[in-house]
Amino acid sequence: MAINDDTESCNNSAIAVAELSPAAVAPRVAKHQLLKHDVYNDVLRRLQEGEFEEASVIGFEDQLWQHFNRLPARYALVVNVERGEDVLMHM
Repeated sequence: MAINDDTESCNNSAIAVAELSPAAVAPRVAKHQLLKHDVYNDVLRRLQEGEFEEASVIGFEDQLWQHFNRLPARYALVVNVERGEDVLMHM
């Protein structure tokens, strides 16, 4: 029985390592980065179309991207792109 326990333990460790390997994580990370970039583009476009003063300042696009890029990708999931001005309050 002790051998089975050790084997199960080794198998569980192997599964955990495989789940955390870069090859397994990379597609998920890439998808989240893509989502973050899409939301950034939508918010930027809405702010520029809405003629918000901040959106016309030199370097605003970079500042907005830095804001999105430093936050977790899950932030992009909760941003209401129709209310891009809300992002301005959090920058």
